[in-house]
Formats: sequence, structure tokens, C-alpha cells
Amino acid sequence: MKKNFRFCILFILIFLFNTLIAKAEREVKKEDIELKNRIIYFKGEENSYNGIVKENYPNGKLKENLIVVNGKVNGNVKVYYENGNLKYNTSYKNNKKDGIEKIYSPDGKLEMEVPYKNGVKDGIQKQYSKDGKIIVEATLKNNLRNGSYKDYFENGKIENEGMYKDDKEEGIHKEYYPNGKIKKEVEFKAGIPNGIAREYNEKGIKEKETSFKNGIEDGIRKNFYKNGNLKYSVEMKNGIENGVFKQYYENGVLEIEAFYKNGKLEGLRRDYYKSGKLEVEGFYKNGEPDGWTYVYNEDGSLKKEILYIDGKGYKRKKDNDKKK
Repeated sequence: MKKNFRFCILFILIFLFNTLIAKAEREVKKEDIELKNRIIYFKGEENSYNGIVKENYPNGKLKENLIVVNGKVNGNVKVYYENGNLKYNTSYKNNKKDGIEKIYSPDGKLEMEVPYKNGVKDGIQKQYSKDGKIIVEATLKNNLRNGSYKDYFENGKIENEGMYKDDKEEGIHKEYYPNGKIKKEVEFKAGIPNGIAREYNEKGIKEKETSFKNGIEDGIRKNFYKNGNLKYSVEMKNGIENGVFKQYYENGVLEIEAFYKNGKLEGLRRDYYKSGKLEVEGFYKNGEPDGWTYVYNEDGSLKKEILYIDGKGYKRKKDNDKKK
């Protein structure tokens, strides 16, 4: 009894296999088929088409080859360049891309691998250089970048990396120099800078630090010397200087302290010598000197006084003007 059952199963499998082979054995040209309601028919026939469909270039060389089962594209669809090299190799299931689509250059080198699931991009997409190295890796879901993203220099080191959500940057994105040192890192939310952004030189020393809110500078902006010491800091609001400004000499000594309002100097400003001694102090209004400005020698004695009225300076006296 068991032997008979096994024989029946084997017979059915062989019959189905032979049926599929027979269906695939028929071969027609692309111009001889037509599409109705997403079903492929041989022109003039009522039943859906089963078999191979081919398209050729004017010179007779094969351009496209696909397999149709019950009127739908199934299996590998191959598209060729006119020189005979493969251009696309795509897996289909019931008219939808399903599997890895491979894309080639005219000289036959693999350029890209695109993952599909039920007609939708889903998985890790890879792009290759001419010498076969991966230059881009992107996680896709629902045809959009969703997940990790990386692209590479020709030397194989990472150039950019980060996360995406619905094709928009999300979280911290990093950019690197060819030597592997970090160049820039920016925090994103829904594709817009939100948080701290930092820039570095090729030695890995921080050059700039900025705070963003909804894509606009908002917070403390800092610039640094090549030795890593702070060069200046200024409060930013809505992309404009608003608040305390401080600038330093390369040795870390305070050089200037002032206040900004709507991008213009406002209120008291002080300038210092490298020794830390006060050099100049005066008031500003709407970005212009206003009122008395006092200039000092490094020993602290008064050098001169200048009265500013409507942006014009009037020197009152020049005492103790010592040479430095």
C-alpha cells in the first residue's frame, strides 16, 4: 500500500515537472504578446501564455529573455546590452520582483545589487566600484532607506555612515577622512539637524561645535585652534548671534568679551592683551561704538579716551601713551 502511495506521489511530481518544462519550451517574440489586466497573452489566443518571451536588437542579438507561467512573469528575467553582456538579472514571482536584482556595466562588471520582496525593495542594497569593492550599503524597507547606511572611499574605509528612517536621516551621522579619522558628526531628527554638530581636522582635533534646533543654529557655537584650545564661543538663537561672545588667544587667555543682540554688538565690550591685562573697554549700540571707549597701556595706565557719537569718534586726551 505504501509503495503504491509513493509511486503515485512520484508520478504526480514527474507530471508537474514535465508540464512546467513543456510550458517553458514554447518561445515567442515580445511583439507577439499582449498584456490584459496584468496577464500576458499570445496575440489571438484566449488562454494566458506559458513559455519563453524574447526580444532582440535590430542586429539580431538578444536583448531580453523572460519566462511566463500562467500569464505571469516568473523566474529570472535577463536583459542584455547590445554587445551581448548582461545588463540586468532579476528574479520575478507572479509579475513582481522577488529576490536580488543584479545590475551590470556594459563591460560586464557588477554595479549594484537591489533586494526585492513581493515587488518592493526590502533588504540591503549594495553598490560596487569598477574594481568590485563595495562603495555603498543601504538598508531598504518599503522602497525607502530604513536602517543603517554606509558608503566607502576607494581604499575601503568608511566615508559616511548613519541611520535612516523613511528615507530621512535619523540619529548621529558621521563623515570621515580617507585616513579613517572622523571629519564631521551631526545629530538628525526626521532629516533635519537637531542637536550637536561637530567638525574635526585630519588629525582628529575638533575645529567647530554647533547646536541645532529644527535645522537652525540654536545654542553655543564654538570654534577651536589647531592645538584644540577654544578660539571663540558665542550664543546663537534662530541662526543669529544673541548673547555672550568670548574670544581667546591660542594660549587660552581671554582676548575679547562682548554681547550680541540680533547679530550686532550691544552693550559693554572688553579687549585684553595676551598677558590678560585690559586693553580696551567701551559700549556698543546696534553694532556701533556708542559713548566713551577707554584704551589702556599694558601696565594699566590710561592711554586715551574716545567719545563715540553716531558712530564717529572724538578723542579727548592722550596721556601715558607708552610704547610697547
